[in-house]
Amino acid sequence: MSLDVPVGDISPHSFGLLMTRQCPAQCDHCVMHSTPKTLETVDVVTAENYIEAAARIGHGSRAFREKGKLPSIAFSGGDPYVQPELFKHLIRHATRMGLRSEGATSGFWGRGRRRCFTYLEELKDCGLHHVGLSWDDMHAPYVAAEAIRNIIDAVIHLDMKLTINVLQYRGSTITVENFWEYLGVSPEQAAAYERSPSILRVRENHYCEVGRGKQHGDVVLDPRRHYTEMDRCDFAIQSPVMDWNGDFFCCCGFSNYDFHESLEESPLKLGNFNGLGVDGMVEVYEAMKHDLLFLLLYLVGPAGFLREILKDNPGLSSRTQYCGQCDVCNELWGNADLLEHAPATLERLARQMGI
Repeated sequence: MSLDVPVGDISPHSFGLLMTRQCPAQCDHCVMHSTPKTLETVDVVTAENYIEAAARIGHGSRAFREKGKLPSIAFSGGDPYVQPELFKHLIRHATRMGLRSEGATSGFWGRGRRRCFTYLEELKDCGLHHVGLSWDDMHAPYVAAEAIRNIIDAVIHLDMKLTINVLQYRGSTITVENFWEYLGVSPEQAAAYERSPSILRVRENHYCEVGRGKQHGDVVLDPRRHYTEMDRCDFAIQSPVMDWNGDFFCCCGFSNYDFHESLEESPLKLGNFNGLGVDGMVEVYEAMKHDLLFLLLYLVGPAGFLREILKDNPGLSSRTQYCGQCDVCNELWGNADLLEHAPATLERLARQMGI
């Protein structure tokens, strides 16, 4: 159901591009079931059009009009660094469109200090601004600590930005608190790294029972947050994603690829962008802001939606503790009872909110 509501205050902060499903690693938690042999890669023209659409949407946003702030292009996968020529081409295209680029990686390319510095400098010259690096118990079997240290040093040397993600789950040995120790860094060097303006943060990520991780439900982190403590979602509509197949989703959540078997496709999918020009992509994005489901996820978040479903149906059973909003979304689209009653609650909320 589409709605005609004021949406001028909704401004995207990033457009995700899952450039390829290929990854040198084969981590046990991977949502995408990525391996070195999963070679699916985005169509170049579709990716170029998507970047141009992101720039057009960004230039028309309230964030740009009031603060001059454009959304970034967030490259991910898989691991986009595994296809350097395509990665550099698309970064250059984003730069021409006036957008900043960031790229998520396992850091596999960091082994060999000279090669690491050279590759990152080439990416910076194309316009890459920020590196999102993941290293933890899941990634460590595939990426040596030396490679991670080289990337950190290269980022600082090139005056770029770095966020380090550390996956936490029950029984994990590498944590945010002991990250530098496991990386083989002295306390003095760790303190110097943490003072560097290039290293934005070392942050904790949570394990969820999705993708390949469903095989390891026994190691899922004990959920820490009650769903009633969570507010609106910071990603729905504001951080949409296109994947290597050209499929376009309202956010970068796990539920894009993991949902109840009764559903033919993810409820968060809006369509496929292959063969669709820039104008068509912009139209799809703008229509998303008037869609009942996506607008409610933006306004109250999946936790708020869950609260309302349970309010309407007190007898329904559902988890109460979650790792975060994405975990709640997994419950919404993976729980058959919630799926059955969600449409009626959506209609009731639309009437109640006057939308």
